[in-house]
Amino acid sequence: MLQYLLMQGLPPFARIPVAAAGDLRQHDLGKLPCPQPLEAALGLAHTLIPGQTVRLLTHQRPTPLLELLTLRGLEPEVFNLSGDDVCVQIRRPMRDGQTSR
Repeated sequence: MLQYLLMQGLPPFARIPVAAAGDLRQHDLGKLPCPQPLEAALGLAHTLIPGQTVRLLTHQRPTPLLELLTLRGLEPEVFNLSGDDVCVQIRRPMRDGQTSR
């Protein structure tokens, strides 16, 4: 299903609200073997500047990743697409400790 969404221009993304204005990047981590999706997600999250958001497509809910991101002061949000596919939106707050919600 993830491949279909990529071919169709990711229509579910259009319905996912961006936490706030700022740069938005999207990456498909669904084809990477374990543990590469977790490593890639942490690496991408580390590069975010305040106010920036990244969206990651995966084939399952990445619970360990969500916990790690929250511990690092980032704002992860999960959106179910179809089947087990999910979009994880990660935002770095404008300032440490300041949320956009």
